[in-house]
Amino acid sequence: MKLTVLKCPNCDGVIDNAEGLNTFFCKYCGHKIIIEELTEAEIKANLALKNMTYKENMQKLKNEAEAEKVKSKNNQTLNNNLFTLALLGMSLTALLLMMYLILKYCS
Repeated sequence: MKLTVLKCPNCDGVIDNAEGLNTFFCKYCGHKIIIEELTEAEIKANLALKNMTYKENMQKLKNEAEAEKVKSKNNQTLNNNLFTLALLGMSLTALLLMMYLILKYCS
């Protein structure tokens, strides 16, 4: 005898099984579940599809994380460049002020 635990595909709650019935309602979320007899090939195909979907989702998450790293690095570079420009601007302003004062009081 094979013991199978049924779980709701909507909320992952455990479904109480009534022998001989092929339609259930989840007592947690009310989702209607219809149990069909699947062949082994159909089960394997469903499992392969879920596995492919999982791998695609994991790759998508990996790509998003990598893109976020690049974005963060680009923002850091931009901030460094803006800081450098601000320092150059202040240095130029100080130099011009010194030149003005030298010309005004030394001539």
